[in-house]
Amino acid sequence: CLCPTTERDLGDGLPDVGALQRAGVRLCAGIDSHVITHPLEELRAIDLDERLRTGKRVVLTTADGRTPAEELWRIGSIEGAEAVGFRDAGGTVTLDRDAPELALVAEEQLLDAAVYSGSARVVIDADAP
Repeated sequence: CLCPTTERDLGDGLPDVGALQRAGVRLCAGIDSHVITHPLEELRAIDLDERLRTGKRVVLTTADGRTPAEELWRIGSIEGAEAVGFRDAGGTVTLDRDAPELALVAEEQLLDAAVYSGSARVVIDADAP
């Protein structure tokens, strides 16, 4: 379970996410900090920290061609739910299309915008499994 804002706060360094992915490790995201408790920041930090560590812009990979935002969403939702014992996780998340970060975003770019620039206000409803 990756908790990048905590690791950033503690100065613990950056995990080699690419090596973990290549090894088939199932990644999930967590929050275990009192400094920042923002799920979208945790997700984007996984990718942005890996970019910083490697000095490369595109680092997250998937075998089935998911985009980086889709992969991060999977890590933060399906994998996260399964990591804490939920099977067949089927919860829903409703995004606020009127939030400033999303208001002018085309539908096909919505997930990218939510993951890479969304604040806590973009999620207006989350129905856990």
